[in-house]
Amino acid sequence: MPNFLQNSVARAARARLIYLLRGRTTGARLMRGTGGTFVLRVFNMALKFAASLVLARLLTPEEYGVFNFAQAWLLLLIVPATAGFDRLLVRDLSVYLSQQTWAAMRGAVRFAARGALVLSCAVVLLVLAGAWLTYHLTGRPALLNAGQGDVARGALITLTIALLILPVRALLLVQQGAMRGLHHVVFSQVPDLALQPALFLLALLAVTIGGFAVGTANGATLLFGATMLAALGVSTWEMRRVMPQPMRAVEPVIKPRLWLIGAMPFALSQMLNTLNTQVDALMLGALDSPTAVAYYTVTQRLTMLITLPLISVTVALAPHVASLFAARRLGELQRAITASTRLVLALSLPFTLIYVVAGTFFLGLFGAEYRVAQTALTIFSLGQLVNAATGPVATLLMMTGHERAATLSTGAGVALHVLLNLLLIPGWSIEGAAVAGGISVAVLNMAQALLAWRWLRINTLAAGPTAYR
Repeated sequence: MPNFLQNSVARAARARLIYLLRGRTTGARLMRGTGGTFVLRVFNMALKFAASLVLARLLTPEEYGVFNFAQAWLLLLIVPATAGFDRLLVRDLSVYLSQQTWAAMRGAVRFAARGALVLSCAVVLLVLAGAWLTYHLTGRPALLNAGQGDVARGALITLTIALLILPVRALLLVQQGAMRGLHHVVFSQVPDLALQPALFLLALLAVTIGGFAVGTANGATLLFGATMLAALGVSTWEMRRVMPQPMRAVEPVIKPRLWLIGAMPFALSQMLNTLNTQVDALMLGALDSPTAVAYYTVTQRLTMLITLPLISVTVALAPHVASLFAARRLGELQRAITASTRLVLALSLPFTLIYVVAGTFFLGLFGAEYRVAQTALTIFSLGQLVNAATGPVATLLMMTGHERAATLSTGAGVALHVLLNLLLIPGWSIEGAAVAGGISVAVLNMAQALLAWRWLRINTLAAGPTAYR
């Protein structure tokens, strides 16, 4: 190639890189947000995978199942603890920032943080009382079918420790939502996605190398809580640093009625989505055993690679969907959705094929006993591929004022998921949970894709038109 052509190509590549790193257009911001979030999610997945490997080796499958059962409750209960305020901040702060309504911005952040703190403490007290009550009446804390008395008592303590982490986690997510709404998409996720899991992994390794065996789910949960507290401290410092100066200088305007009404659809939708992802672990614990929860968790850790592209794109895309729709730039919105879905599918397909062909190898990394989950891993992988192929449809509906439709359809999908679990888990264990999850995900996503096309004329599927109709 002639030198002048090489120089031209180099200049064009350099200009493209500068555009992506510094550009202020929607496309440039979306590329930065998606790319940065993808890198963070890959890092997060690697850290969680490594921590799962260490825990699976340190704990028995039964203790590992107890730890993950408590984690499933923590993930589910964080939704009523935050009440949708974290998601509301992403949407409303994006709009307030474009309008430069600084007083409302500061008021929304303060209202969300204080509301999440009060609600999380109330949830802790209520659920803790319920867990102790079910233990004393049935011997099954939070309905966990623990079997032996010592395991049940240990599970109750583990759940208690996990519940005490709830207010810390709630404040962390609210701060993350606020920073996302201020368009610090990547920066906002560092404490939650990178710092906390890195500290948790380092703590597990340090304790193990130091000769202090973790041994039980209680010790692992204590370490998890300590690292979550450290992540909240860093997030609080970041939030103060990125807050716009005009926002600092004004007195906050509080609009409780407006924000409570606005947050309710987000909270309900988030509750249904979280229940949809955690119901398998909770119902396996109640209908089967902690060991089944451990097997399920390992398959879930592996399929994170398939869900990672969709999650990364969704996090980066959400504030831009709200902004583009508010400006009625629907053609640009269609192009962003189509490009995102195709990228997600292209990245998800190779991992699905790898797990279908060689899943036993990856399961064996956790221990030989986990290889029995190969069939479940294959089914889970195919179900998540369907999820990837339909794109960020729920986010599209939520960010364009169709919260009710997204919530109702998600509720129907969760109901189907629970019903299928009740029918299939008693006879097929984790394979039954995998089939139930795959069917419910496919039905839900296709229904929401049809709603998006009918009401917005936006196609979310990988195949189809790229121009707005």
